[in-house]
Amino acid sequence: MIGFTSSDKEKLSALLLGAYMGSNLVYIGRVGTGFDEKERNELYGILAKIKTSEPITEISGIERNDVVVTYTKPELIAEVKFQEITQDHMLRAPSFIRLRSDKKPEECTLESVTPVSIS
Repeated sequence: MIGFTSSDKEKLSALLLGAYMGSNLVYIGRVGTGFDEKERNELYGILAKIKTSEPITEISGIERNDVVVTYTKPELIAEVKFQEITQDHMLRAPSFIRLRSDKKPEECTLESVTPVSIS
């Protein structure tokens, strides 16, 4: 994860996701479903501890007046299910499953990202 968004209604509305393409970390979309209010609060508490003032990579397509973006160090791994990766390397219909502590961020590459059917 490379950050999160928040709004007037929620202190964490979506997680910003990244994956490595070679040695570059690239933004691959955001996920705002798959977690309940308790998990949302837990994730916010964890992410708040690794905030950074500068984005790790270029993030586009999330600029709106009602959304605040908070960047984090890329230290945490989110497992998500999704339908596909678009040609511009964005996840389609992602849903949060869990945090992973058994992998290092550098292991999350575009080549290792595989879709899971969402029903």
